[in-house]
Amino acid sequence: MQRIKLLCDSNDRKTALALIGTDETAYLSDSIIKINNQISDNIRKRLNKSQSDFVKVNSRNDKLGYTVIIVSMILIIFVFHFLIKETSKTKKISKELREEKENYRITLNSLAEGLITTNKEGHVVYMNPSAERLTGWNWREAKKQQLNTVFNVVNEETGKPVENIVSRIMNDGKKIEWENNTLLKSKDSGAFIISNNGSPLLDLNGSMTGVVLVFDDITERKKAEKKIKQLSVAVEQSPASVVITDLKGNIQYVNQKFINVTGYSAEDVMGKNSRILKSGYTSAAEYENLWKRITSGLEWRGELHNKKKNGEFYWELALISPIINAKGEIISFLAVKEDITERKKTEEKILKSEEQYRDLVDNITDLICTHDLDGKVLSMNSAAEKLTGFKFDPQQTMNIKDLLASNAKSEFDDYMTGIKKNGFGHGLMKIKTHSGKIRIWEYNNSLKTTGVSTAIVRGYARDITEQKKAEKELKKSEARLKEAQIIAHISNWEIDFVSNTQTWSDEFYRIYGISKAEVQPSTELFLSFMHPEDAGFAQKKVQEGFDSLKDSSFNFRFIRKDGATRHGYSEWRFEFDKKGNPLRLYGILQDITDRKEAEEKLKLLEQKILEQKIQEQKNIAKAIIKAEEKERNHMGQELHDNVNQILAGTKMYLGMVGKDDEKTKASIKYPMELIDNAINEIRSISHRNVTPQKNIDLIDLLQSLFDKLEKNSGLKTELKFDLSDPIKNDDLVLNIYRIIQEEINNILKHAAAKNVSISLETIDNRIQIITTDDGKGFNLNKIRNGIGISNMINRIETFNGKMEIISSPGNGCEIMIEIPF
Repeated sequence: MQRIKLLCDSNDRKTALALIGTDETAYLSDSIIKINNQISDNIRKRLNKSQSDFVKVNSRNDKLGYTVIIVSMILIIFVFHFLIKETSKTKKISKELREEKENYRITLNSLAEGLITTNKEGHVVYMNPSAERLTGWNWREAKKQQLNTVFNVVNEETGKPVENIVSRIMNDGKKIEWENNTLLKSKDSGAFIISNNGSPLLDLNGSMTGVVLVFDDITERKKAEKKIKQLSVAVEQSPASVVITDLKGNIQYVNQKFINVTGYSAEDVMGKNSRILKSGYTSAAEYENLWKRITSGLEWRGELHNKKKNGEFYWELALISPIINAKGEIISFLAVKEDITERKKTEEKILKSEEQYRDLVDNITDLICTHDLDGKVLSMNSAAEKLTGFKFDPQQTMNIKDLLASNAKSEFDDYMTGIKKNGFGHGLMKIKTHSGKIRIWEYNNSLKTTGVSTAIVRGYARDITEQKKAEKELKKSEARLKEAQIIAHISNWEIDFVSNTQTWSDEFYRIYGISKAEVQPSTELFLSFMHPEDAGFAQKKVQEGFDSLKDSSFNFRFIRKDGATRHGYSEWRFEFDKKGNPLRLYGILQDITDRKEAEEKLKLLEQKILEQKIQEQKNIAKAIIKAEEKERNHMGQELHDNVNQILAGTKMYLGMVGKDDEKTKASIKYPMELIDNAINEIRSISHRNVTPQKNIDLIDLLQSLFDKLEKNSGLKTELKFDLSDPIKNDDLVLNIYRIIQEEINNILKHAAAKNVSISLETIDNRIQIITTDDGKGFNLNKIRNGIGISNMINRIETFNGKMEIISSPGNGCEIMIEIPF
C-alpha cells in the first residue's frame, strides 16, 4: 500500500491503478485482517489465563503475592488497553483500505482507456470495462488467458503481429511505448488503431510480478489527422495559387504554386501586404469593389493583372473569400488564384484570328451565312447583305423562306428535309431581293451538329444570275450559229450512180482551198485531204456507207492545201428507185472549225469556272475546317483549364464542409463522385478535341488515339506507316487525323469489330490510307451518307483526294483514301 501511495503522490496514476488490480494487493489486505484477528485471539487467551492465576495466588500467597498480582493486573490492563487501541486502529486502517480499494475499482471502471494486468507468465489477471469493450473479451473469459490471445495486436501497415510485450518487459524491466500505428483486432471482428504502452509491476521488494498495459482507441483521431494531412497536401500541391491573409491583407500563408508563379519565396512575402503583387494595371475601383465585398462577408471573383518578383507581368483569375469562425466573425481572407497568362495570350491570338477570318468573310464576294433548322438566319456577311439588299439585325427575325421568290417558296421544305437527312445540300435558289429583283443563287450548304448547343446550317452561295443569262444567250448564239452554218461554210456534193459522175459545189472547193479548174471531183480526192490521224477512220466510214447503202455522217479533221488544219463534218443520204436500187448519193461538207473552237473555248471556260468554283469552295471549306479546329481546341482548353478547375475547387470546398461532420460527409459523398465523373468526362472530351496547330506529329497523334482505343474499347489495333516523304502541311496532317478519327468512331458505333488495322504510306506525292476491320460489314448499295461519312468526304475533297469503300455483309470493311500533297 505504501508503494501505491508513493505512485499516486508522484502522479503515476496508470501504474498505481494497475497495481491495485493485482493479486499482491488483494493478498496484502487479507493479511492485515488476518493479523488483526490473531491479535484479538491472543488478548482473550491471556486475559483468561491471568484470571485463573489470580484465583490460585489469592488462596495461598501472602501480601507480597497480592502486590505482585496487583502489579501484574495493572500491567495486564495496560497491555490490554494497548491491544484494544491497536486493534481499533487496525480495523480503521482495514476499513480505509477497503474504501480506497473500492474507489480505485470505480476509477478503473470509469477510465476511457483500456487497462490490462498480467502475471509474469503473461496470463491476464485483470481487465477494466474499457479493455473489455475494445478487445471484445469479458474479464472472466479472459482471466488466465495468454495476453496475446486477448490483446491481439498487429502492425497497421504491414499486418504482421507485434512481438510479445510481456517477454520484453520481463527481460528488460523497462517501460515500452508502441507507435500509434498499432492495430488492435477485437474478438468480435472489429479493429481499432490504438495508442498504448506497457510497464512492469513490482512488489514491495522491487521484484517484477507481471505487466500492466494501458491503451486507448485513436481511430477517429487518426482519421482526422489523415484528413488534415490530405487537405494540407492538396492545398500545397494545388495547381492554383493559394494565399491566406489577415484582415489588413498581410500575407500569412502561400502554397508552392504561388512561389512557382510569382518567383517570391515564402520568406519574401510572409507578413508583407498583398499589394506587393500590384502591377498598376488593375483599376483602383476594382480593388475597392473587391475589399467592399470580402469585408462584408461575400466572395469576389475576377481577373487581376499582377507583377512577379522579376518585374514580369502576368494575369490571374482569382476567387477571394472571407474565412469566418464559429462566432460568425471574419478572421482572415482566402485567395485561390489561377495563372491565366497563356490563356489571355491565346485569347488575343484567337481574337486576332477571328478578326482576320471576319475580314475574309466580310470582304468575299460570295454569300456566307448560318441559319437554324427552321430557316431563321443567325448570321450573314456583308456580301449577303449587299446581294439581298437586306440589313441583317440579330434582334429582328429574318428567315431564308422569306427571301425566296414567290414561285420558289414551296421548295423550302424539300431543301430543309435534304439538309437534315444528308447533312448537306446543294442546288439553285430563286431569291427576291429587297428591291424586288429575282436573282439566282447556287448554294452549297452543310449541317453542323458538333461543338454547338443546337444544330445549325452553314450556308455558302454565289449569285449566278448573270452566268445563267450568259448561258441562255450562249444557247441562242449556238442556234443562230447553226442556222448560219446551214447557209455559210456548207457545201453540197453528189454522186450519180447512173452516170457515174460526181459534182461539188463551189463552197466545197473553197473549204479545201483548191481551185475548181485544177481538180476533178472524186471520192479519192475527198479522202486525200484527211488528217493522217483521221484518214483510216474516214476511209472505213465511207466504205461502210457504200457497202451498207445507209445514211450516215461523221466528223473529221482535214488539212487544207495551204496546210491549215480544219474540222469538217459530212453527212449523206441515199436515193433509191422503186426497186430499191441506189440512184444517187448526196450530202454536205461543212467546215465546223469555228464551232469546234467555240465549243473548246466554252468547255475550257466552263472547266475554268468549275475549277474556280471548286477551288473557292475548297478554300471556304478549309477556312471553315480550320476555324472549327481552333474552336474545338479553344473549347477543349477552356473545359480542361477553367471548368475542371472550378469543379476541382468545388470538390475541395465540399470536402472541407464535410470533414468534421459525418452526416454532412455522407450527404456530399455522391455529389463529389459526380464531380469526379464530370472532371474525368471533361478531361476525355478535352483530349479528343485538343490537337496541336503547328508542327503536328501525325504518328504520335494516331498512336495516342490507338492506345486509348485499345484501353477503353478492347479492340485489337494495328498501326502501320511508311511515310518516306514528310507531310509539311499542318492543315493536311490535322485533316488526315480527323478523317481517321471519324473512321474509328464509325467502327466503334456500327461495325462490332474485334480488330482494326490502319496503314499510311506515301507514294509519288500521294498519301494512301487503308483502314480495315473485321466487323459485320454492310451493303454498299444501301449505304447512307450520314454526317460522319459526309464530313470525311468533305475533308478528303477539300484536299483533292478520293475515297473507295469495299464491304459486304459479314465480311468487314476496307476504306482506301488517297490525298495528294
